[in-house]
Amino acid sequence: MDKYYHPFAAKWEAEDSLPDSYWHSFISNNMFVPAMAMPLPCDWLKRVGIHDVLGIPVEDFDTLHGIIYSDEVYRSGVPGPYSVVGGFSKSISRMIIHILIYHSDCYPVFH
Repeated sequence: MDKYYHPFAAKWEAEDSLPDSYWHSFISNNMFVPAMAMPLPCDWLKRVGIHDVLGIPVEDFDTLHGIIYSDEVYRSGVPGPYSVVGGFSKSISRMIIHILIYHSDCYPVFH
């Protein structure tokens, strides 16, 4: 967070946009997982190829890790559900649940 997020958070918030490279880094490091409700759906995450979050196995990733993640996001000074990253972080789990319930036939990876 100190290297890839905090130095740029205010600028991105002012621009109301994030660079594509950030999304790639965010997604490739499974950083949407901390925004999911606990306990994590470990079997499903493993089925879609997600085995860890920054080296922490998904089975060991718990509410405390999620709180630490949220604290890091809030430390940026631009927290909240309507901030660029805060909004993504808080909405991703709802998006996944929606896909699982209503659109899993369109996205085989979610089966």
